[in-house]
Amino acid sequence: MEVNEESALLTDFICNECGEVYDLADNTKMIADTMKQIEKLQKELNSVGSEIKEEQGKKDKKLVKLLKKQEIEKKKLREKNKKIRDKLKKKNTPKKIKSKKKKK
Repeated sequence: MEVNEESALLTDFICNECGEVYDLADNTKMIADTMKQIEKLQKELNSVGSEIKEEQGKKDKKLVKLLKKQEIEKKKLREKNKKIRDKLKKKNTPKKIKSKKKKK
């Protein structure tokens, strides 16, 4: 029969039913099993961590590619707008009228 430490202290480490002194339980097997489980979970955690890094790397590459594409589109749009502005400037600037001099 197993009892917790508090109950054992209250009864002076003597069993109420049979009158024998309590013995300490051997927890080495439970400790070994727990350590194996910790190692297994640690490996799984490392595996998941590496997968997360890999997916983040893919996500970052996609983002960089998208940003470059947007920058190129912005540059093309700026160039197009500049051409339009230049055409409008040429159209709106007053032309110099050349006057013909009369010959005498």
